Amino acid sequence: MKPFIKIFLSFSAIIFFLSSCSKKNEVGKMIPSNALFVAQVNVKSLGSKVSWNEIKETSIYKKMLADSATDQWKSKIMDNPSSTGIDFDDGLVFFAVKHPGEQYLAAEGKIKNEKDFENFNKNLDPSQTPKKVGDINIFTLKNKNVVGWNGGRFVYVSSPKLPAKMETGDGASAENTDLTAVCTKLFSLKPDSSLAGNDKFKSLLSENGDAHIWQNTEALVNSSASLGMLGMLKLDAFTKDNISTYTINFDKGKIDVAQKMFLSKDLTDIVKKYMGNSIDLQMIKKIPSPNVFGLLAFNFKPEGITELIKLTGADGIMNSYAQQYGFSLDDFSKATNGNWLLS
Repeated sequence: MKPFIKIFLSFSAIIFFLSSCSKKNEVGKMIPSNALFVAQVNVKSLGSKVSWNEIKETSIYKKMLADSATDQWKSKIMDNPSSTGIDFDDGLVFFAVKHPGEQYLAAEGKIKNEKDFENFNKNLDPSQTPKKVGDINIFTLKNKNVVGWNGGRFVYVSSPKLPAKMETGDGASAENTDLTAVCTKLFSLKPDSSLAGNDKFKSLLSENGDAHIWQNTEALVNSSASLGMLGMLKLDAFTKDNISTYTINFDKGKIDVAQKMFLSKDLTDIVKKYMGNSIDLQMIKKIPSPNVFGLLAFNFKPEGITELIKLTGADGIMNSYAQQYGFSLDDFSKATNGNWLLS
């Protein structure tokens, strides 16, 4: 009997491990790998800190509920959000995509009751009816927004009207984005085209938090308008593979944010090579006043500044400019021991 128990426990452990992995991948399956921004909100965790019953006791909630203009179906949802058919315990995910020919905002999550979910969307726009595009249920809402659902998951897609200066260089805009095509495409993203297989994204979601933020700095910069003269510099050295992640926790009136930054190999090598030593605390004693409301102290090897400038290809321009005043970048590096303090 003992060998059987060992085999059973081992098999159970393997099943648990595989199911845990699939859960971690589930969130990123419908998020394009080039998404500019992703926010995953742990509604269940937030609900354990502030219950819906507590929210219903607030003056804002009572005022909205008492408004005679509020439709009956909206009042029902305000009283019980789960009547939307959405499984809020599974959390909600919001993300933005912007690249030539396509820009949109999206929100996705899990469906708890498909019939309630369909009725919720019909209330949003009674003039429309769901249609099938392949095996995806598609519902067009007001302002040409689209919602699609299949297999227990849903995604809302909308095209924001961005300022002209933020439009893509090829003239693509929100108005010409085919949201139905975008919506159906999100349900069939391949692993290498989504965040499902991204180790950094999976690591972010594994951290304990009420919300997780993913910022693709490289994609953000590439989607922006022309940088003018700055475009002559190799600024991609600073933005290539640049990702920032944030894990946010709300607790007893306090907000804790844990941030991580992932840089390109070239930039990482420079940072590691010219990383400073411990901060010189003697600098603090030189502040001529005890009334300090803010302080920033840091230490790095000053040669790192020159190497960072060289990485952009701007060292020649900078040296030519500096020589007019009788010094060079190397002189600037030698002028400090790397201890800095702002207060």
